[in-house]
Amino acid sequence: MKKFFCSNKMSKDTLNNLLFTLAAVLILISSVLVMEHQAWARFSFATGVVLYIAHRALTAYKGDDFRLKRLNRMFAFNGIVLILAVYLMFRNSNSWVAILLIVAVIELYTAFRSASYQKENEQ
Repeated sequence: MKKFFCSNKMSKDTLNNLLFTLAAVLILISSVLVMEHQAWARFSFATGVVLYIAHRALTAYKGDDFRLKRLNRMFAFNGIVLILAVYLMFRNSNSWVAILLIVAVIELYTAFRSASYQKENEQ
């Protein structure tokens, strides 16, 4: 049991990757099931959003680089907008679909920019 909860860097990275993967799968599958009028899917979508926000809080950038701080703020903005999507989903508004699309585009942009910037700094 102790090996599973060890505090070395590899296990933290593995846990963070697992948390993000679980959050993404829950959000993706639940969004499809909500469109199919499954009532319980809203709760699994909300759970996926909570896991996404937890992942982003655990992997937040704590350095002094302005660009990475800005990209981290965009990740935080995505979390807030996802909470709005959950609210609209529970209000039976179809606007949550457009908001989820906006979040996906911002997430895609910030993920590629942060990866390329970190790669650029390593060289």
